[in-house]
Amino acid sequence: MIYFTSNNVTENILETDIKICSIKFIKEYFKNSDLVGVDTETTGFNPHVDKVLTLQLGNKKDQFVIDVSTIDILEFKDILETKELILQNAKFDLRFFYKKDIWPNKIYDTFLAEVKLTQGILNHKRNLEALAKEYCKTEEVDKSLRSLINYEGLSPAVIKYAANDVKFLHEIREKQLIKATKQEVTLGIHRENRFVPCLAYAEFCGMYFNTTMWIKKVDKALDKVIYFRNKLNDFIIINNISKYIDKQLDLFTKDKKVLINWNSDQQVKPLFKDLGINILVYEKGVCKESIEAGVLKKQEHISEIIPIYLNYKKWEKDATTYGYSFIEKISKETGRIHTNFTQIVNTGRMASGGRNRATKEAYPNFQNIPATPDKKKQEEGMVYARQCITPEKDNVFVNADYSGQEQIVLVNKSKDKDLLAFYESNLGDMHSFMASKIYPELANVSLNDIKKYHHDKRQIAKSAGFALNYGGTGYTIATNLSLPQEEGDRIEKAYFEAFPGLQNYYKKCEELTLKNGYITIDDVTGDKFYIAGFDKLKQLILEQENRPKDYWKTFYEEKSKNSKWFKEQVEKNAYINRWKGQIKRLSLNTPIQGTSASITKIACIYLYDWLIENKYQNIVKIVNIIHDEILTECPKELSKIVAEKMKEFMERAGDIYCKLVPLKAVPEISTYWNH
Repeated sequence: MIYFTSNNVTENILETDIKICSIKFIKEYFKNSDLVGVDTETTGFNPHVDKVLTLQLGNKKDQFVIDVSTIDILEFKDILETKELILQNAKFDLRFFYKKDIWPNKIYDTFLAEVKLTQGILNHKRNLEALAKEYCKTEEVDKSLRSLINYEGLSPAVIKYAANDVKFLHEIREKQLIKATKQEVTLGIHRENRFVPCLAYAEFCGMYFNTTMWIKKVDKALDKVIYFRNKLNDFIIINNISKYIDKQLDLFTKDKKVLINWNSDQQVKPLFKDLGINILVYEKGVCKESIEAGVLKKQEHISEIIPIYLNYKKWEKDATTYGYSFIEKISKETGRIHTNFTQIVNTGRMASGGRNRATKEAYPNFQNIPATPDKKKQEEGMVYARQCITPEKDNVFVNADYSGQEQIVLVNKSKDKDLLAFYESNLGDMHSFMASKIYPELANVSLNDIKKYHHDKRQIAKSAGFALNYGGTGYTIATNLSLPQEEGDRIEKAYFEAFPGLQNYYKKCEELTLKNGYITIDDVTGDKFYIAGFDKLKQLILEQENRPKDYWKTFYEEKSKNSKWFKEQVEKNAYINRWKGQIKRLSLNTPIQGTSASITKIACIYLYDWLIENKYQNIVKIVNIIHDEILTECPKELSKIVAEKMKEFMERAGDIYCKLVPLKAVPEISTYWNH
């Protein structure tokens, strides 16, 4: 039965099978309910600007559509705050509830649950319409009817549409949890449901910007852009590279004009090739041209134009991506900038930014705002982005981040004895330690001296470690560092001889993935990343393993003929090798990033629960979450206790996963984002 509650019931509704009921009736109906399906219809996507039109509560038997344009939504505060709510894409509705001082904390999100059940599977639809079809075998949920509300108002058709949004939530939840039990991902779903109120709160809070400082920052960056653009043009003219100089001089000036648009990769690439700069890179078995910083930086010795160009691109990005348009996003209602967070990407991490699919509005990426350089590296007179991100008046920031989170997660997972000994003995700089293991001549040199006097070898060890920890090889090391292939292979061999536990761990990860068809992201909750197309790959590998004894003889005979069979075999072998390489990288990278993300999310859950328990919402704000870092804003008088609690919660979350080497968090109180 569909019920409707409003202070403005029209005749056309009374003439339908929709039943009119009172607020009292609804409260009595849900008095003994543990689970309530919930949804809202709103005038837009921004809780600080747009309004809630209807609140829907219900289950499969009965659905209640409440006209909150005529009835105060706070009438249902008790239901929303004390019951377990089933929602689809809960983050959206929660922000509107927060605006009304309603703080639900027991959530089941059918969307997030479906993400955890199908993580890694391509093109799997997770919207309510698709879930209703899959789990309830119904097509009653038709989201195309949403537009009716714009010109019909709360007509009978709109009321029925709104009611259907809560009708099937219980059944979807029930069947998802059956699947979750079979797939052993129930705990991961529970964690994401606990975390979503916190993430919604971070979006709701947003970040405050010092507009005056930001404008000064952009002005300074634009000055740098002009300076380095002129330096690039001067390089072409001074070296008389005529191919890139306009020979048609302007009648009114004798200045030469450079033809290159320095923002166009396609125009810059030919110049760099002419200068003998190698811009070829190999990624996932594919050769392509690239003039990214990582490719150019290691070739700075070839031409003086490279550091000029890299500086130009750095400041050009600063002046555009983090330019005047950034502060145009400041909300007139809150005086703050708000973003969108994607709660789960494939590795289990979060992401920030993107676009609103409906409005096409671009959200700023809060996780990618450049860190302020160390004081020694800061340029005189320059203003940096994070220096402009400040608390509101009488507030301070409390920032806390994990020290070496991913490395410590890796140590705890691999249990490599040398790495464990390093942390247990508190030896100091990890990259210097790795250099001492890779280079025999550094075996008896102190780590402090390695860091001070052998920077080149330390940097190679650092880069090698990152490459190998994410599935790279000696070839990757050689390519990344512009070293001979033999040296890259030697470093890889030395690295794994020094850390055999890591090699065994990596091999086990790869073997398990190829056996199971999924990567276990998180050993505690059982989160999984499913390999898309694994059944096809497994069949091809099986065929490969069961080739006839004369396969290679036939292969080379057919190669000489360039036959169709030969071409098919080459394509098939390349496909298998590409996928095996991809699986190797994913099987190493995903558990480390995913476990690290789980730790940060659990820390946020502890923090958010503490805020709610102490009624600190809207007083202590969670303004950003950046992988291994949490940034909060609070009144000065609360800063000490907030710092203590953040450290406690972050380390308690780390203890769940890092039992051999503990994960430490370092809080800091500041007047700007100084991390």
